Amino acid sequence: MPQPAPPQQPNLSVLRRQNLLALLQEFAENMVSAGAVTKGIEQAFAEKIQVSPSMLSQMKAGRPIGNKIARQIEVLCKRPAGWLDTQHPDQKPSPAEEAFVTLAREVWRSQNAKGKRELQQYVQSRMAKP
Repeated sequence: MPQPAPPQQPNLSVLRRQNLLALLQEFAENMVSAGAVTKGIEQAFAEKIQVSPSMLSQMKAGRPIGNKIARQIEVLCKRPAGWLDTQHPDQKPSPAEEAFVTLAREVWRSQNAKGKRELQQYVQSRMAKP
């Protein structure tokens, strides 16, 4: 039986976006727990990292985060240099990630041995693509 491929590091653009979203989620949770209303939280976060709300929206949607802005975000969010470029295994998964894992688990459990093998091969083939 073939061994599963080791997990690959996401590309830098994806990694920075994931970490930006984690910072935004942390910021929002802190604001809400302090009694803030949810409306305007993204704008407040954009102000904190000194970018326009439009730029934040673009970065969330996939616009690459360059080195200069990455270091700026790290400084303003009190993270060490390179934090945005590092995968953090202790990060909480996003609701979308949780929903996907739940769906994947349901599909996996509904398959016979052949179906599970095909699913595993498909996922491994996706991991091999840059």
